Amino acid sequence: MAITDMNAKSEGKVDLCPIAATIRKIGSEAKLVVIRYLSNGPTGFNDLLRKSNLSAKTLSSTLKALEKEEIVRREILSTRPFKVSYSLTEKGQDLRPMLEKMGEWGKKWIVGNGMEMVRVRYDTAEIRSGEA
Repeated sequence: MAITDMNAKSEGKVDLCPIAATIRKIGSEAKLVVIRYLSNGPTGFNDLLRKSNLSAKTLSSTLKALEKEEIVRREILSTRPFKVSYSLTEKGQDLRPMLEKMGEWGKKWIVGNGMEMVRVRYDTAEIRSGEA
């Protein structure tokens, strides 16, 4: 894949960079975390909340945004008790190889010394408490 001219926007041209476009759609940490957990199969809201360590408000808004982008599918399983399942659409499933490569890169270049794991846990705690 050729990477399009990154300076196209500054020259008054339409930004055709697929990397920049992808980052605009899924580039937040919360979105990537949700996609990562859903790549293992359909999951309910409470399970995602527990696994992701995101606040309920952040998780809810992230799921809505991903559903709007047709990356996540929301399915109502029952109304009494109310139960919803979230899963990746075909569009979302296509992100799996990229996430796996990002994980490999992170293991090799960031997490290897163990300090990043501590920082990630600290950063995630800030996100959950709304301080970030």
